[in-house]
Amino acid sequence: MLKQSFAQIARLNKVQPAQEEQRSSLCSIANQSEQYCLGVAVIDFKFPKRSELRVIDQVHKRTDAERLAEENKEGVIGGLARAISRKKSEWALADYFVKYEPFWHITGDSFFEYIRKAQYHVDVKPEVRSVKISQQVVEVNGDKPVAVISGDEHCFEKYNHEILISACTHGKSKDALKPYLEAKSRTIKSTKELMKADIDVLPIETRASFLVSEMVKQLLKPVQADKIIKEKIAIKKLALYFRPIHVFNYKDDESCKMKTVEVDAVTGEVHKPSVLVQKLRGATPTKDILFDVGGFADCIIPGAGLGSFIGKNLMKYRRRKKAKRAMESSKSAAEGKRLN
Repeated sequence: MLKQSFAQIARLNKVQPAQEEQRSSLCSIANQSEQYCLGVAVIDFKFPKRSELRVIDQVHKRTDAERLAEENKEGVIGGLARAISRKKSEWALADYFVKYEPFWHITGDSFFEYIRKAQYHVDVKPEVRSVKISQQVVEVNGDKPVAVISGDEHCFEKYNHEILISACTHGKSKDALKPYLEAKSRTIKSTKELMKADIDVLPIETRASFLVSEMVKQLLKPVQADKIIKEKIAIKKLALYFRPIHVFNYKDDESCKMKTVEVDAVTGEVHKPSVLVQKLRGATPTKDILFDVGGFADCIIPGAGLGSFIGKNLMKYRRRKKAKRAMESSKSAAEGKRLN
């Protein structure tokens, strides 16, 4: 499949990959290191050697979490209506399970080394007519005491980007998720390791393919260069975390209503969801599906995959630089004609 994507790149973008490796799963794509050549420039893309599935350990076990839920359930469940009601309700624990909410942590950086031509305007004394620098004689314009020195600038630029986002709708914000990265966690090979009678794993709603494409867009910076020496983009980390949450469903026997109280197993935070939380019953996704980035460029060129996204964006990038150089050349020619 990867080989087919490379062939499409060559046809659609006239891009020739320096290497081709046939892989059969997401991790295979995430592990690859390919070079894409456009003209004389080469851009090197690297992915982490392996993607990670990590489970954050529980700080607050069930006993502690249930105590917190019992202590706070009246205020959490009842709210204002419960406080002003004369009739007391008895909320009894009807169901319990642990749910794991996923979130993504992706980091990357880019590096650019290039040469660009520049002019330096150096003020000199009025009587100076020329300046000799390293065997090069620079004439001074008679109208103003300024020596214009041409040179090549050797430039380096480096950028970093981080994505920390819930993989579920209505999940925690980036700032709220940061503390979980510092919590103790362990690596698992599959979400099947989490599946037990009283455990639920929430489905992934934000795919790795979308996030990786956003990461590449942020790292692929345009540079003003006359010669590109080195361009490199590296995805340093591609990890999917699962944070544990204790779910307690309480039932009022008199009204037959049910309410949910959740206790964060890491922070101990107690809150009430807007709707009743029930255990999901369905198949768990495999690691290949969770980390599938092979088709994240399909929205740009259907079926072209990772290479097509990179190739097309690089082609646009080169065209913009070429157009800018052409405009500068035209402007210089026009100014020269006016001077003559």
